[in-house]
Amino acid sequence: YNWILTMNNRDIGRGVRIAPDAKLDDGLLDLVLVDELSKLEMVKLMPKATAGEHVSHPGVQYLQAAKVTCELREPALQAAVDGELYACNTTAVRFSLEPSGLSILR
Repeated sequence: YNWILTMNNRDIGRGVRIAPDAKLDDGLLDLVLVDELSKLEMVKLMPKATAGEHVSHPGVQYLQAAKVTCELREPALQAAVDGELYACNTTAVRFSLEPSGLSILR
């Protein structure tokens, strides 16, 4: 894959709806898998992501689950979590939710 994104919120950056069905309180992670597309195909796909329309592309899979484990052929040296890079050097990366684990004031 070019990208493996595990989301709890629908947007990344400034309003890019990368996980259009994501809800903070539904107890599910939204997984966006983007196949190994050419650079040209990725450039064409990016504008569709602003409106969340990229998920209908044949090279994109969109799944929801309470827990996600990514098992890799080769160790990942880094993982990006909430915009920060972390060293990991592992072949398995696991994500899960802690229900009501964060209170957000509005």
